Amino acid sequence: MQPKEAKTANGNIIFQFPLFICPQILYNGFYDAGKGVEIPVDKTRVCLTVCGVDHVILSEKPQEYMEQLGAQLNEEMLRLLRANGRMSVTQAAVLSALSYMDAAKEAETTAENLRSRIQDYLEDAARMKKESELSRHEAERLHREVTELKRRKIG
Repeated sequence: MQPKEAKTANGNIIFQFPLFICPQILYNGFYDAGKGVEIPVDKTRVCLTVCGVDHVILSEKPQEYMEQLGAQLNEEMLRLLRANGRMSVTQAAVLSALSYMDAAKEAETTAENLRSRIQDYLEDAARMKKESELSRHEAERLHREVTELKRRKIG
């Protein structure tokens, strides 16, 4: 189904069929039926086939990247369907979504832990730099003192 396109006054294109809006991805689903959604002109349209069903995706991401994601999703869902003959495509989609959400949450937690560790390392490095600078100043002071004492002893 091709969308009916119309331009708005500000130059955006309105697609006159329902779209489900995700972060950076627009999907021609069945949400908010009958309402047009403004879509910036810089979106890339990609057709993905997942479990034998074509899905037209509009995304800011490169076409090749979206195709890789679609292929990965298709492989995961087909693996789940082959593993359990009684599983529906919807159930495979839900399990795949939960699996990817879990992986994303774990990656987010890992990234936050790494950010925290890096922050700790930066704070330690700043503290050590300050201590090093203080030690250098103390060494310079002691060197001047030794030099002065030697000068007094000789003179």
